[in-house]
Amino acid sequence: MRLKDKVAFITGGGQGIGRAIAMAFAGDGADIAMAAPNRDDMERVCGEVRALGRKASAHYLDLRDPRELSAVRDAVQGQFGRVDILVNNSGIPGATAAVHELNEADWDEVMNINLKGMYLVCKAFVPAMIVRKQGVVINMASLVGEFGYPLRSPYCVSKWGVIGLTLTLALELAPHGIRVNAVAPGAVSGQRLDRVFENLARARGKPADEIRQATMHAVPLGKIVDPGEVAPVCLFLASDEARMITGEILRVSGGQGIAFA
Repeated sequence: MRLKDKVAFITGGGQGIGRAIAMAFAGDGADIAMAAPNRDDMERVCGEVRALGRKASAHYLDLRDPRELSAVRDAVQGQFGRVDILVNNSGIPGATAAVHELNEADWDEVMNINLKGMYLVCKAFVPAMIVRKQGVVINMASLVGEFGYPLRSPYCVSKWGVIGLTLTLALELAPHGIRVNAVAPGAVSGQRLDRVFENLARARGKPADEIRQATMHAVPLGKIVDPGEVAPVCLFLASDEARMITGEILRVSGGQGIAFA
């Protein structure tokens, strides 16, 4: 029970990686508050968390609205008293297009949710951690935030920004006893990845299965990452086992990105 009686706040906790993190944390003793645009998904996960004997709450949140975020923060702190672990997991894949063909509104939407939204969540929750002189922040980056990916510029740039925010926060918050790290998954299985493959296939004029196979071929361990393979890394970073780890970007990619070819 590495997180016994800790309180974790997870954005985007209703499905995929967010759900996997919530279940892993609850299984190791944490109470869970989550926020996302889809209340039905979150309520299902909350039921699963409660079945493990932990407390859980779901909150509707549009990360583009600071007023909603303030209300969610107040509700979470009112119910649980504090947040020990902040997981910034929310994000959208964004449009698939070349930079010169990209719609400005599509660019802004990705930046506002994936990057500015993360900044706003930190701005809302970190001050209470500073007062308590303890806390853990885990930001969800991406492998493409280190390497880039054609036709995915808004997503890539937003994740580069997440890495920059993580490194800066780690330096700013270390004197207050707060650790800040990022997890950078490769391609993660699920409906969102399926849509990304479909959009890339249309843009490139190729079958989606061909895009999928090419992605798998680029992974030395030979498979696409499962959300349940990302969650244990976050659990480790949230625990005291990682008490001397801050300012790190941990890849969960099956080795994707390490080869020169």
